Amino acid sequence: MPFKIIGVVAVVAMLLGVASSLWFGVALQDNLGRLAKNKQEGTELMAANAALSAEKEALLQQGKIEAAAARLGLFPPSDKQKRRP
Repeated sequence: MPFKIIGVVAVVAMLLGVASSLWFGVALQDNLGRLAKNKQEGTELMAANAALSAEKEALLQQGKIEAAAARLGLFPPSDKQKRRP
């Protein structure tokens, strides 16, 4: 009788080990997929950030600002209009 109990405990322990191993494998595959997806999104965001930074630098060029101001009819203030604290 004690050998049957030991056998049952051993079989149950092995089944639990196999089940937990399968669960761990599935969880690992899922998380590796998420990691790859997040890495790809990060790369895309870095490329978009670089493009936006280049666009920002192009828009902030002095010549472009002056041309846009001239199209709007703006002009620099005269010395009398400038006020310094």
